Amino acid sequence: MKYLLEQLFESNNNSKYIKSSDEIEKIFDKMFVISPFKVVQKQLKEILGDSEIIFGLEETSSGFIFTPEFFIIVGGSKGIIKYDYFFLSKIETRPKSFTKSGSYLLDGKEIIPLGTKSDDYFDILNQIKLKISEVDFTNESQDHRNTQHRSTTLTPLGLIINEGERFKEEEMNPWEIDEIQKNFNLQVLNIESLNSLIKNNEQTIVGSEKGLDYLQKFVRLKKYIESLQLLIEGKLDESKNEIFLLKSNLLVLMKEIEDLNKVHNSIYLVSILMINQYVNKEMMDFFENYELLDKLGVFNSEYENQV
Repeated sequence: MKYLLEQLFESNNNSKYIKSSDEIEKIFDKMFVISPFKVVQKQLKEILGDSEIIFGLEETSSGFIFTPEFFIIVGGSKGIIKYDYFFLSKIETRPKSFTKSGSYLLDGKEIIPLGTKSDDYFDILNQIKLKISEVDFTNESQDHRNTQHRSTTLTPLGLIINEGERFKEEEMNPWEIDEIQKNFNLQVLNIESLNSLIKNNEQTIVGSEKGLDYLQKFVRLKKYIESLQLLIEGKLDESKNEIFLLKSNLLVLMKEIEDLNKVHNSIYLVSILMINQYVNKEMMDFFENYELLDKLGVFNSEYENQV
Protein backbone atom coordinates (compact mmCIF):
# COMPACT_ATOMS: atom_id res chain seq x y z
CA MET A 1 0.00 0.00 0.00
CA LYS A 2 2.82 2.40 0.85
CA TYR A 3 4.41 1.97 -2.58
CA LEU A 4 1.07 2.54 -4.32
CA LEU A 5 0.42 5.70 -2.29
CA GLU A 6 3.90 7.01 -3.08
CA GLN A 7 3.20 6.46 -6.79
CA LEU A 8 -0.09 8.32 -6.51
CA PHE A 9 1.66 11.22 -4.78
CA GLU A 10 4.40 11.41 -7.41
CA SER A 11 1.89 11.47 -10.27
CA ASN A 12 -0.17 14.27 -8.70
CA ASN A 13 2.26 16.31 -6.63
CA ASN A 14 1.97 19.36 -8.91
CA SER A 15 -1.65 19.87 -7.87
CA LYS A 16 -2.46 22.61 -5.40
CA TYR A 17 -4.71 20.13 -3.57
CA ILE A 18 -1.94 17.61 -2.87
CA LYS A 19 0.12 18.13 0.27
CA SER A 20 3.36 16.28 0.92
CA SER A 21 4.14 14.90 4.37
CA ASP A 22 6.64 17.74 4.88
CA GLU A 23 4.05 20.34 3.91
CA ILE A 24 1.54 18.77 6.27
CA GLU A 25 4.02 18.95 9.14
CA LYS A 26 4.69 22.62 8.41
CA ILE A 27 1.05 23.68 8.10
CA PHE A 28 -0.48 21.17 10.48
CA ASP A 29 -1.89 23.92 12.70
CA LYS A 30 -3.68 25.47 9.73
CA MET A 31 -4.97 22.40 7.90
CA PHE A 32 -8.62 21.38 8.01
CA VAL A 33 -9.35 23.92 10.72
CA ILE A 34 -12.01 26.57 11.15
CA SER A 35 -11.54 28.67 14.28
CA PRO A 36 -12.46 28.24 17.13
CA PHE A 37 -12.39 24.45 16.66
CA LYS A 38 -8.61 24.00 16.91
CA VAL A 39 -9.17 21.07 19.25
CA VAL A 40 -9.47 19.06 16.00
CA GLN A 41 -5.71 19.43 15.54
CA LYS A 42 -5.05 17.65 18.83
CA GLN A 43 -7.53 14.92 17.93
CA LEU A 44 -5.94 14.45 14.53
CA LYS A 45 -2.44 14.10 15.97
CA GLU A 46 -3.72 11.62 18.52
CA ILE A 47 -5.38 9.48 15.83
CA LEU A 48 -2.28 9.52 13.62
CA GLY A 49 0.00 8.51 16.47
CA ASP A 50 3.28 7.21 15.07
CA SER A 51 1.82 6.41 11.65
CA GLU A 52 3.75 7.71 8.67
CA ILE A 53 1.94 10.31 6.56
CA ILE A 54 2.44 9.63 2.83
CA PHE A 55 0.49 12.66 1.59
CA GLY A 56 -2.67 14.66 2.10
CA LEU A 57 -5.50 15.92 -0.08
CA GLU A 58 -6.95 19.25 1.10
CA GLU A 59 -9.82 21.42 -0.09
CA THR A 60 -10.89 24.50 1.82
CA SER A 61 -11.40 23.10 5.34
CA SER A 62 -11.67 19.35 4.77
CA GLY A 63 -9.86 16.53 3.01
CA PHE A 64 -7.83 13.34 3.44
CA ILE A 65 -4.63 12.17 5.09
CA PHE A 66 -3.18 8.92 3.74
CA THR A 67 -0.93 6.58 5.77
CA PRO A 68 0.27 3.06 4.81
CA GLU A 69 -2.31 1.46 7.15
CA PHE A 70 -5.40 3.68 6.99
CA PHE A 71 -6.81 6.94 5.71
CA ILE A 72 -8.47 9.77 7.63
CA ILE A 73 -11.23 12.08 6.44
CA VAL A 74 -11.15 15.44 8.18
CA GLY A 75 -14.17 17.70 8.09
CA GLY A 76 -12.89 20.86 9.67
CA SER A 77 -15.09 21.60 12.67
CA LYS A 78 -17.39 18.68 11.84
CA GLY A 79 -15.22 15.76 12.84
CA ILE A 80 -12.57 13.19 12.02
CA ILE A 81 -13.12 9.64 10.82
CA LYS A 82 -10.54 6.90 10.35
CA TYR A 83 -11.18 4.10 7.84
CA ASP A 84 -9.59 1.01 6.35
CA TYR A 85 -8.61 1.44 2.67
CA PHE A 86 -11.27 -0.98 1.49
CA PHE A 87 -13.83 1.75 2.14
CA LEU A 88 -12.14 4.46 0.09
CA SER A 89 -13.78 3.21 -3.10
CA LYS A 90 -17.16 3.40 -1.33
CA ILE A 91 -16.74 7.08 -0.42
CA GLU A 92 -18.86 9.25 -2.73
CA THR A 93 -18.94 13.02 -3.08
CA ARG A 94 -21.82 15.43 -3.46
CA PRO A 95 -20.56 18.87 -4.53
CA LYS A 96 -22.31 21.80 -2.93
CA SER A 97 -25.06 23.42 -4.95
CA PHE A 98 -27.51 26.27 -4.56
CA THR A 99 -29.91 24.05 -2.61
CA LYS A 100 -27.61 21.55 -0.87
CA SER A 101 -24.35 21.67 1.04
CA GLY A 102 -21.43 19.61 -0.20
CA SER A 103 -20.75 16.30 1.51
CA TYR A 104 -18.77 13.08 1.52
CA LEU A 105 -21.10 10.08 1.66
CA LEU A 106 -20.73 6.43 2.64
CA ASP A 107 -23.59 4.12 1.66
CA GLY A 108 -25.64 7.23 0.94
CA LYS A 109 -25.12 8.63 4.45
CA GLU A 110 -23.45 12.00 4.94
CA ILE A 111 -20.24 11.60 6.94
CA ILE A 112 -18.13 14.75 6.46
CA PRO A 113 -18.86 18.16 4.85
CA LEU A 114 -17.33 18.93 1.44
CA GLY A 115 -16.40 22.53 0.65
CA THR A 116 -15.20 22.59 -2.95
CA LYS A 117 -16.80 22.43 -6.41
CA SER A 118 -13.46 22.10 -8.22
CA ASP A 119 -13.37 19.45 -10.95
CA ASP A 120 -9.59 19.15 -10.45
CA TYR A 121 -10.09 18.10 -6.83
CA PHE A 122 -12.66 15.47 -7.77
CA ASP A 123 -10.46 14.18 -10.60
CA ILE A 124 -7.54 13.57 -8.22
CA LEU A 125 -9.74 11.99 -5.58
CA ASN A 126 -11.37 9.69 -8.14
CA GLN A 127 -7.97 8.67 -9.51
CA ILE A 128 -6.79 7.74 -5.98
CA LYS A 129 -10.03 5.83 -5.33
CA LEU A 130 -9.72 3.93 -8.62
CA LYS A 131 -6.12 2.84 -8.03
CA ILE A 132 -6.73 1.72 -4.47
CA SER A 133 -9.91 -0.14 -5.48
CA GLU A 134 -7.67 -2.47 -7.52
CA VAL A 135 -6.06 -3.76 -4.30
CA ASP A 136 -7.43 -7.11 -3.07
CA PHE A 137 -9.09 -6.66 0.31
CA THR A 138 -10.55 -9.33 2.60
CA ASN A 139 -12.86 -9.35 5.65
CA GLU A 140 -14.41 -6.13 4.43
CA SER A 141 -17.34 -5.78 6.78
CA GLN A 142 -15.26 -6.76 9.81
CA ASP A 143 -12.47 -4.38 8.75
CA HIS A 144 -15.07 -1.63 8.70
CA ARG A 145 -16.19 -2.50 12.23
CA ASN A 146 -12.60 -2.56 13.40
CA THR A 147 -11.12 0.41 11.61
CA GLN A 148 -13.87 2.94 12.05
CA HIS A 149 -12.82 2.93 15.66
CA ARG A 150 -12.64 6.65 16.14
CA SER A 151 -15.32 9.01 14.94
CA THR A 152 -15.08 12.35 16.69
CA THR A 153 -17.73 15.04 16.31
CA LEU A 154 -17.68 18.55 17.70
CA THR A 155 -20.91 20.21 18.73
CA PRO A 156 -21.39 23.94 18.02
CA LEU A 157 -20.26 24.56 21.60
CA GLY A 158 -17.02 22.65 21.06
CA LEU A 159 -18.04 19.62 23.14
CA ILE A 160 -16.28 16.46 21.96
CA ILE A 161 -18.49 13.42 21.41
CA ASN A 162 -16.25 10.41 20.98
CA GLU A 163 -18.19 7.23 20.22
CA GLY A 164 -15.01 5.16 20.17
CA GLU A 165 -14.39 5.69 23.86
CA ARG A 166 -17.50 3.66 24.68
CA PHE A 167 -15.71 0.63 23.21
CA LYS A 168 -12.26 1.32 24.69
CA GLU A 169 -11.02 2.54 21.34
CA GLU A 170 -7.36 2.10 22.25
CA GLU A 171 -7.97 -1.65 21.98
CA MET A 172 -9.65 -1.50 18.57
CA ASN A 173 -6.70 -1.07 16.21
CA PRO A 174 -7.17 -3.93 13.68
CA TRP A 175 -3.59 -3.84 12.42
CA GLU A 176 -2.23 -4.27 15.93
CA ILE A 177 -4.68 -7.15 16.45
CA ASP A 178 -3.52 -8.73 13.17
CA GLU A 179 0.12 -8.47 14.24
CA ILE A 180 -0.64 -10.08 17.61
CA GLN A 181 -2.40 -12.95 15.82
CA LYS A 182 0.45 -13.43 13.33
CA ASN A 183 3.12 -13.47 16.03
CA PHE A 184 1.30 -15.78 18.44
CA ASN A 185 3.20 -19.01 17.83
CA LEU A 186 2.63 -21.43 20.69
CA GLN A 187 4.21 -24.88 20.54
CA VAL A 188 2.00 -27.77 21.65
CA LEU A 189 3.91 -30.92 22.64
CA ASN A 190 3.32 -33.96 20.43
CA ILE A 191 2.25 -36.81 22.72
CA GLU A 192 3.07 -39.64 20.31
CA SER A 193 6.02 -40.65 22.50
CA LEU A 194 3.57 -41.30 25.37
CA ASN A 195 1.53 -43.59 23.15
CA SER A 196 4.69 -45.40 22.07
CA LEU A 197 5.88 -45.74 25.68
CA ILE A 198 2.63 -47.45 26.73
CA LYS A 199 2.59 -49.77 23.69
CA ASN A 200 6.24 -50.73 23.96
CA ASN A 201 5.83 -51.63 27.65
CA GLU A 202 2.36 -53.16 27.41
CA GLN A 203 3.47 -56.70 28.27
CA THR A 204 5.55 -55.55 31.23
CA ILE A 205 2.63 -53.50 32.56
CA VAL A 206 0.08 -56.33 32.09
CA GLY A 207 2.44 -58.87 33.70
CA SER A 208 2.66 -56.92 36.95
CA GLU A 209 0.21 -57.07 39.86
CA LYS A 210 -3.00 -55.25 38.90
CA GLY A 211 -1.33 -54.67 35.53
CA LEU A 212 -4.60 -54.58 33.53
CA ASP A 213 -6.03 -51.97 35.88
CA TYR A 214 -2.97 -49.79 35.50
CA LEU A 215 -2.86 -50.25 31.72
CA GLN A 216 -6.44 -48.99 31.57
CA LYS A 217 -5.50 -46.01 33.75
CA PHE A 218 -2.56 -45.20 31.49
CA VAL A 219 -4.84 -45.32 28.44
CA ARG A 220 -7.27 -42.96 30.19
CA LEU A 221 -4.34 -40.71 31.01
CA LYS A 222 -3.34 -40.66 27.35
CA LYS A 223 -6.93 -39.86 26.30
CA TYR A 224 -7.07 -37.04 28.86
CA ILE A 225 -3.91 -35.47 27.46
CA GLU A 226 -5.20 -35.91 23.90
CA SER A 227 -8.43 -34.09 24.80
CA LEU A 228 -6.40 -31.23 26.28
CA GLN A 229 -4.33 -31.08 23.12
CA LEU A 230 -7.44 -30.93 20.91
CA LEU A 231 -8.89 -28.19 23.11
CA ILE A 232 -5.71 -26.11 22.81
CA GLU A 233 -5.48 -26.60 19.05
CA GLY A 234 -9.13 -25.56 18.68
CA LYS A 235 -8.55 -22.39 20.68
CA LEU A 236 -5.38 -21.70 18.70
CA ASP A 237 -7.41 -21.85 15.49
CA GLU A 238 -9.92 -19.50 17.08
CA SER A 239 -7.19 -17.03 18.04
CA LYS A 240 -5.80 -17.04 14.49
CA ASN A 241 -9.00 -17.11 12.47
CA GLU A 242 -11.58 -15.18 14.48
CA ILE A 243 -12.13 -11.49 13.84
CA PHE A 244 -11.61 -9.63 17.12
CA LEU A 245 -13.14 -6.23 17.65
CA LEU A 246 -11.27 -5.62 20.90
CA LYS A 247 -7.63 -6.40 21.52
CA SER A 248 -8.42 -7.26 25.15
CA ASN A 249 -10.67 -10.14 24.03
CA LEU A 250 -7.84 -11.63 21.97
CA LEU A 251 -5.35 -11.23 24.83
CA VAL A 252 -7.73 -12.97 27.26
CA LEU A 253 -8.04 -15.91 24.87
CA MET A 254 -4.27 -16.08 24.36
CA LYS A 255 -3.70 -16.13 28.13
CA GLU A 256 -6.24 -18.96 28.44
CA ILE A 257 -4.43 -20.93 25.71
CA GLU A 258 -1.03 -20.38 27.34
CA ASP A 259 -2.33 -21.53 30.74
CA LEU A 260 -3.94 -24.63 29.19
CA ASN A 261 -0.72 -25.43 27.38
CA LYS A 262 1.28 -25.21 30.61
CA VAL A 263 -1.11 -27.68 32.23
CA HIS A 264 -0.94 -29.95 29.17
CA ASN A 265 2.86 -29.94 29.10
CA SER A 266 3.16 -30.52 32.85
CA ILE A 267 0.76 -33.49 32.83
CA TYR A 268 2.48 -34.94 29.78
CA LEU A 269 5.96 -34.75 31.31
CA VAL A 270 4.79 -36.19 34.66
CA SER A 271 3.01 -39.01 32.77
CA ILE A 272 6.18 -40.01 30.91
CA LEU A 273 8.11 -40.01 34.16
CA MET A 274 5.42 -41.95 36.06
CA ILE A 275 5.05 -44.74 33.46
CA ASN A 276 8.82 -45.21 33.36
CA GLN A 277 8.82 -45.41 37.16
CA TYR A 278 6.11 -48.09 37.03
CA VAL A 279 7.99 -50.14 34.44
CA ASN A 280 11.22 -49.80 36.44
CA LYS A 281 9.39 -50.69 39.70
CA GLU A 282 10.26 -47.39 41.37
CA MET A 283 6.95 -47.63 43.17
CA MET A 284 7.32 -44.93 45.82
CA ASP A 285 8.14 -42.29 43.21
CA PHE A 286 5.42 -43.76 40.96
CA PHE A 287 2.71 -43.43 43.62
CA GLU A 288 3.70 -39.85 44.44
CA ASN A 289 3.20 -38.85 40.80
CA TYR A 290 0.10 -41.05 40.52
CA GLU A 291 -1.53 -39.24 43.45
CA LEU A 292 -0.62 -35.91 41.90
CA LEU A 293 -2.42 -36.77 38.65
CA ASP A 294 -5.27 -38.53 40.38
CA LYS A 295 -6.24 -35.27 42.10
CA LEU A 296 -6.79 -33.79 38.63
CA GLY A 297 -9.22 -36.58 37.75
CA VAL A 298 -7.15 -37.79 34.81
CA PHE A 299 -7.81 -41.46 35.65
CA ASN A 300 -11.59 -41.05 35.82
CA SER A 301 -13.80 -42.74 33.27
CA GLU A 302 -15.58 -40.55 30.71
CA TYR A 303 -18.83 -41.11 32.61
CA GLU A 304 -17.27 -39.96 35.90
CA ASN A 305 -15.92 -36.81 34.27
CA GLN A 306 -19.33 -36.02 32.73
CA VAL A 307 -21.06 -36.49 36.10
